[in-house]
Amino acid sequence: MNVNSKNILKYINKINYKYNFILNESQFLSYIYHLNLLIFKLFKIYNNKKLSKQEKINMIYNLKDIDGNIFLTEIQAIYIYIIIMQKKLVIFTKKFIN
Repeated sequence: MNVNSKNILKYINKINYKYNFILNESQFLSYIYHLNLLIFKLFKIYNNKKLSKQEKINMIYNLKDIDGNIFLTEIQAIYIYIIIMQKKLVIFTKKFIN
């Protein structure tokens, strides 16, 4: 882990200490990796021109958490598609892909 990652982990553990929930480096890296993977999958879903709006919403709904469980409701999947994906990922594309 680099210095920035260690500082983030320290900060998270400082906050979580009062809840008796401390992450070790391995857990932290696993969670960060999975979060990055979810963002990447959302990006791929959004940019797939062959999929209909409903197919994209279904794919978002079927994304799984780190334990392999579906963690979004259909309403949350619709919200992500309409609000977040259409506005935020466009910014991501312009800034990092082009």
